[in-house]
Amino acid sequence: MGINSIKRKDKIKDLLSRKGRVLVSELISALDVSEVSIRRYLEELEKENFLLRTYGGAVKKENGISAEFFFGEKEKKNLAEKKAIAKVAYDLINSGETIFLDTGTTTLEISKLLVRSGKTPVVVTNSLPVVSEISKVEGIKVFVLGGFLRRELMDFSGHFLPGDIESFTFE
Repeated sequence: MGINSIKRKDKIKDLLSRKGRVLVSELISALDVSEVSIRRYLEELEKENFLLRTYGGAVKKENGISAEFFFGEKEKKNLAEKKAIAKVAYDLINSGETIFLDTGTTTLEISKLLVRSGKTPVVVTNSLPVVSEISKVEGIKVFVLGGFLRRELMDFSGHFLPGDIESFTFE
């Protein structure tokens, strides 16, 4: 790792220490590097147990992380809104299509609707709760994206490039 990479990671650590959370977009501006570089730095810092990556950014990890980021805690918040969003997304899904359900409590609500519906898309996910829910329906094929288990978020985290995903066959 070059000296610039070390300085950039130190800058990310400093920002996280002061703010508690950062967004990828603000790190791109602050460090004047690509999104790919920022995501690599965040992944490295997560492996060093300094932070936890979140959707669009990261939070500082201090003696564990804030309970507000635990999947079980997030699942309870804004449930009516999550169900409404899930219903709109669900209405766009057709049997036989391949859909991606990322980790998250709103996508879990989508998977619950799929289980009750009879629709049979192919579901690609990195979320353990989504896998658990979808596995209740025999006709729904599930492809799990692997990586390192993030227990707090109940998902797998790793690098998958669009080219990698395009090469998968979900038939």
